[in-house]
Amino acid sequence: MDKYYLTPDSNVRYNMLTSDHATLYCKYSRMLGLDVTIPPKYNIDNWLDPDSPDFNPFIRENISHYTARTEAGEQFEVCINTLDMDNMAWKHCHHAQLILDGTFGVCTEHLLLFIALTVNPQTKKGLPIVLFMFSAPTGNQATHAGYNIEILWKLLQGWKDHLTWYRLQLTHPIITVHPYLAETFFITAEKFKPYSVITDTDYKEQGALLQVWPLIILCLFHLKQCWKNSRKRHLGSCQDFWKCHVWDRLYSLECQLISTTNHSVVTILVYQEHTYLTTLLNEASSKAAAQGGLTHVAYLNKNWMSENMWHRWSDWSRIAASAQIGIPVESILPTTNHLESFNAILKWKHLASWLHLGHRLHFDFLIFILIT
Repeated sequence: MDKYYLTPDSNVRYNMLTSDHATLYCKYSRMLGLDVTIPPKYNIDNWLDPDSPDFNPFIRENISHYTARTEAGEQFEVCINTLDMDNMAWKHCHHAQLILDGTFGVCTEHLLLFIALTVNPQTKKGLPIVLFMFSAPTGNQATHAGYNIEILWKLLQGWKDHLTWYRLQLTHPIITVHPYLAETFFITAEKFKPYSVITDTDYKEQGALLQVWPLIILCLFHLKQCWKNSRKRHLGSCQDFWKCHVWDRLYSLECQLISTTNHSVVTILVYQEHTYLTTLLNEASSKAAAQGGLTHVAYLNKNWMSENMWHRWSDWSRIAASAQIGIPVESILPTTNHLESFNAILKWKHLASWLHLGHRLHFDFLIFILIT
């Protein structure tokens, strides 16, 4: 039989077997430097180990912190920040605004992904400047709750120190020649410092951020959602006149509280509302609504009205941030919408294009994509 030679005009059909798909995925992954026959953690170890034949200097220079999970009680940690991210951090975030929030469900393992974003003042677009990934503790069933203040503080402080070192090496190249001078220069070096950091109402994020930077601003959307949930829980829906009346008063109170710039005004507003609702307890028709309203006011007073907490969500914080940064109050971000939008694009557009049959990515492949 004569040989059949393929030409550009040849009409050829290929019969792809199920096993062929797996083989092609394996070969393609191997071409990228990913060995799918071993656990993902070993790929990352090999990329970052200079003595490994699979050492990847490009990935190594874009990861400023890495801790492998070698024992049951330890957590996997990685901090991804490219050279462009470091430059953008100093250019657009230092003495400016930072947004921080976390997400989960981005890979097959129980890993959390925290993203820090800044905003380009010219284009008003969000710019990711660092990505933190870490594992949930052993036995933790809820990935989103698998972290504490300490681990997030550790990663934030390490990133802050990394940026300070990066700037120091650019301004004082002598420390690369004489490393013994590095510590002396670092003590007096200008530290990376956003003047305002906006985040959601999660107390662990707030606790970690406050240990690194003093002024944080709570996202107004998340704040109002917390208060609305409390109103619904304690008061219920507007089923009668008195419930609607108390609901409207509480909503008006919350708007007034947010617009305050003096903490003594907060105390007066809460006291006045408490006094009014107490008078409604005397009437049988309004008693149930008044009790629900008083419970909500007590919730606000206990969880949100201390002066330190008030500084984080009131207009006082936005005015203070605008004065420090030197921009109008209207330019201070009120919500984490930039980061929410970035999360959606990352998860449902960019990462979705890499999924195989809808399955989530292994975390080594995820890290590879985020860096390259």
